[in-house]
Amino acid sequence: VYVADEAVINLSNQGPIELPGNLTLMSGRRGVVEGALIIKNFVSYADSPEARYPLFRIYENHVEVKGLRFRGPSQGTSGDLPLGIGIQVSVPASQTEAPDIRIIGNEFVQWTHSGVYVDVRARGLFIEEGEPRLLDNVAFKRIRVARNYFAVNQRKGFGYGVCIGSYAYVLIEKNTFDYNRHAIAHTGGRGYIVEGYGPQTGYRASLNLVLPGHTPYTSWTGFWKYHDQNFDVHGTGHCGPKAWFGSDSVYNCGHAGEFFKVDRNSFLTTKGASLHVRGTPSGKLVFEDNVLVTDPPAPSGGVRFGADPPGAFRFDSDEDNAESSGTRYLDDARHSVGVGDFDGDGRDDIFLATGAAWFISSGARSEWRYLNSSKTLLDDLVLLDHDGDGMTDVARRSATGWQVASAGTRSWTGVATPNAVFESVVSNRGNTVVGDFDGDGSLEFLEFDRGGDRYFHVHGERYSRYPM
Repeated sequence: VYVADEAVINLSNQGPIELPGNLTLMSGRRGVVEGALIIKNFVSYADSPEARYPLFRIYENHVEVKGLRFRGPSQGTSGDLPLGIGIQVSVPASQTEAPDIRIIGNEFVQWTHSGVYVDVRARGLFIEEGEPRLLDNVAFKRIRVARNYFAVNQRKGFGYGVCIGSYAYVLIEKNTFDYNRHAIAHTGGRGYIVEGYGPQTGYRASLNLVLPGHTPYTSWTGFWKYHDQNFDVHGTGHCGPKAWFGSDSVYNCGHAGEFFKVDRNSFLTTKGASLHVRGTPSGKLVFEDNVLVTDPPAPSGGVRFGADPPGAFRFDSDEDNAESSGTRYLDDARHSVGVGDFDGDGRDDIFLATGAAWFISSGARSEWRYLNSSKTLLDDLVLLDHDGDGMTDVARRSATGWQVASAGTRSWTGVATPNAVFESVVSNRGNTVVGDFDGDGSLEFLEFDRGGDRYFHVHGERYSRYPM
């Protein structure tokens, strides 16, 4: 089913719409084309703040949703707001076939519960009995949430980009997150603990971009403000002072899922921990090759278990269940960007190299979108159309000569091009750059407001509707 790119559809008076199996629901969100917008406001919501209201619900298998925009009921933070969900993946206990669900290239904004909520009630669909229980198991690819934009999902107590529960394993990769209470949340598997195993559930979060937008919340005592963690794993128990005073929603000890791998993500925020695991995974947690910004100064030794300087990884239980390696603290890459036409649409794009991956903003109008995985920073790159196909390529000097990644999306390939070709490229990078961002044949000066509202400006006017 293709929804026209310019369509605006208000489904506020509809109940949850169930998507049948063997379906692709899509629009044309790509480049500077925004794609169809589907809206659900509070009109049809009940008064109870505990009830959950998905826009779409996926009960059946082999479903793909891509290239659409989903706007929920509120960007507010009040804990009294009803719980709106963009897409709920609900795999029933009766299902016997391994899930095949893909949510790719969409926009989810203003959802008070979560943009995507995955709830799997059927045990054993991801990892077969006797199969090696490994972090890179095919299990994580059976429900895939990739290349989406999640923003302003920030209701207190909920407010997630992606939320995972019950027996689910989910691959969450190449997404962009901004202004979410938690970019990713996991229930820890409470209510679904298997004897002898613990909870059979987890996620792999890879190559995601977390931007600095983060709303402060008031503590349960009412005495101070705080920022929640960006990636989250609940425990299944209640410990400490908050539990002593009778709260039944602490979830800060006990079981905390099974397997989690958080790798090659770019946390360009100093507000809240990058990851907080509030219990003990029955399998293992791996925190690997992630990039964190250096403001405030990095703690010595990189990652700290059990500590919470802003931006650091927190692990509240047995450190034997966690591995961390390759964490790098770098300057915020958004302070220096490059220019090139990476999608071949005749408009210049903005190029970002975080130290974990490359991202572009199409025509300097879209949000940041994943381009490729690479640790190479902008200062070590040359941007040029090396093969003359109208699309910008990325080049670097290696120990054996020059290498090129075509369109910035391919693997490095050695070339015999003379040094002079690369060395003659005029640098066009920094906080202020020049390019033909609207494709009209004229150049525009584009400036990034690094200390204010985080938007690109052309000739003093805001150019993109997305904070960068």
